Amino acid sequence: MAFDGNDRLPRPPQLNIVLPKLQDIGEELQDWSSDEIQSQLPTNILLITANKHEFIACYKYMSPVKRSYLKTIGTVYFGQFGEQKRVALIKCAQGPTNSAITVKNAADILNPQVVLFVGICASMKPKAKLGDVLISAKLQTYDDKKVRADGKVEQRGVKPNVSRNMASLILSAAEGWQAPLEDLDNLEVEVHCDATMLSGSELVNNRQRRDELGECFRDALGLEMEGAGLYAAAHDLGTEWAVIKAVSDLADGSKEMTNDWQRFSSVMAASVVYNMFKYTAVLKDWPHYNKH
Repeated sequence: MAFDGNDRLPRPPQLNIVLPKLQDIGEELQDWSSDEIQSQLPTNILLITANKHEFIACYKYMSPVKRSYLKTIGTVYFGQFGEQKRVALIKCAQGPTNSAITVKNAADILNPQVVLFVGICASMKPKAKLGDVLISAKLQTYDDKKVRADGKVEQRGVKPNVSRNMASLILSAAEGWQAPLEDLDNLEVEVHCDATMLSGSELVNNRQRRDELGECFRDALGLEMEGAGLYAAAHDLGTEWAVIKAVSDLADGSKEMTNDWQRFSSVMAASVVYNMFKYTAVLKDWPHYNKH
């Protein structure tokens, strides 16, 4: 399972879009009960991000943006993807516990048709290159395990398929999509629509640990931290879900050498999500979550 990419870590190519800085994001905070905010409910798409690069990339693709605050879910950014008028963007702390809580709380308020974690992940195999976008056709969890009397570990994670409507949609995720690059010849970015995403509570930046996980879960293509919580919450709620993230590191101890890829890869993931959902026809017959 071992692979070593440390001798081939180029800088990411130039994007053809300009990203805002966090200090430039500051729309007037509108009251939750205002007509402007209530007109954004129920939400069509709920985007959740777990670091600043993921957030900025998703924010870039939303226009126009309205901002509000509610105690139970924090600051919410509302906007639209092309024709898709009701898109909500929120932040979440890293890890499966935080993601599960965030999804449940936000779904109760926003009543989305689909919940997506969008951003960055690590690569588990050489074919998942820096910048490539991975879509969770399957999600493999790994935190649950049994340690037997002989010391051997028995994995007890679950491996669900992505939700039913998303399973059909992701098959055409890359159709009509072009990587937002200044020069498309600088990098061939692939969209892996059939990825198995490995998800758990560990932030892995160690080659030995990555390879241990790779031996246990041989079909895993990507590794991230929020999908397990998303699945647990979405399964309980009965809502559509997916993890769409792009590779920003190799989980092998070289994370500091690939920091520049976090920004780049976040944009790749956000641009694929935009491409998938920019037309209203996509969600026409998808139900909204309703706890009642």
